[in-house]
Amino acid sequence: DSDLGARLPRLFADAKDRLEEGAFATGAGTGVFPQGAITAATTGNTAAATAYAVADVYTLQGRLSPRFRNSRSAAWLANLFYLNKTRQFDTAGGSSFWANLGQGTPEQLLGKPIYESSSMSSATAQNSLVLLFGDFEQYVIVDRVGMSILYNPMVMAAATGNLPTGEAGWFAFWRVSAKASTANALQVLKIQ
Repeated sequence: DSDLGARLPRLFADAKDRLEEGAFATGAGTGVFPQGAITAATTGNTAAATAYAVADVYTLQGRLSPRFRNSRSAAWLANLFYLNKTRQFDTAGGSSFWANLGQGTPEQLLGKPIYESSSMSSATAQNSLVLLFGDFEQYVIVDRVGMSILYNPMVMAAATGNLPTGEAGWFAFWRVSAKASTANALQVLKIQ
């Protein structure tokens, strides 16, 4: 009685995108789970305990070797909370620290693009991994193109002795993995 069939591909695509964003950012990298960029990254601490300061951004940039720092694929990644905290460091407006470019061009931090990851931490607590800088050419995603979708006309529940629940369901699955190909190509900042 609805157009669910027409909307279903978009719903599955959106769910897949959200799951992959989380896995590519923070995935455990064990078993069937892709290794997230943060999991693969080398960790360095903030200069001060439970604080994030402008010096931490420069230190993180300096920790990445020139081979990776000067790559055309080098970029920053953070949760919007930390992107906004970083924007607030530039009190002079328009310094080379943070560049606001025109429409269709990503903003840049110290000359490199910066992107948002909602899966990264927005916490200010100790041990939070908050800012990533790295050469994403060294982060390899292997994706088997396509997704398999199965329709189950009768969902059963273990809680009721595998009796039908009166519901129908869809099951979607695909194969994808990711891992850093080169050690030290990604650096992440940890609140100490």
